[in-house]
Amino acid sequence: QNLAAYVELYFDQPPEGVDASTAAGAGMLTSGIHDLLRHRDTKGRTVVVEELNARAEKELLVANDDAVYAAIYRYRRAALEGAARVNLRLLARIMIATVLSGDTTPDRYLVYADIIAALTPEEVTLIATMLRIDRRMLDTGDSVEEQLASGWRALKQAMVPDPYPSAAALQAACSRATRSGLVLPQTAAGIISYHTSPLMELLEDL
Repeated sequence: QNLAAYVELYFDQPPEGVDASTAAGAGMLTSGIHDLLRHRDTKGRTVVVEELNARAEKELLVANDDAVYAAIYRYRRAALEGAARVNLRLLARIMIATVLSGDTTPDRYLVYADIIAALTPEEVTLIATMLRIDRRMLDTGDSVEEQLASGWRALKQAMVPDPYPSAAALQAACSRATRSGLVLPQTAAGIISYHTSPLMELLEDL
């Protein structure tokens, strides 16, 4: 079966919480909620279809129905909950990579989906910038402590005063992002700094 066909089949069904038979006679509030869910559902479908269209047809063959349906369900739930477009794009890419990797259970994607869906767009930008800098520091050949210290300085230069007005605001944002497991606090030269975790490497490998 083709992953794109699964997606189209799943999204052809009304989103959870929206029933055409009840929407017609619903009150203004209920009707408004239905419209909101439909809008979010359409956005989610558009994003995943765009990502699927970027892949060659022969790359989209899958063999595990359970993993496919669980992944699409979790992705669609994130869309209906109002996940930002950047989060949905990441979720779609991870869903495609995970399903096509041949996993026999959906657990792997569900873990990643919970992490990505909970991030704010600002945190996505922060973690992406952090990852880029951390990778650059690895190529310097410096000691680990020097890499951590240099990476933190580079992150502050990249993100202060825009979008974060101060180093303290950046540090607070990094601290909040640790809940994802993608960011870890480190100590370098007596200073607490923040860097991407080994979990980020697993996501990169997808």
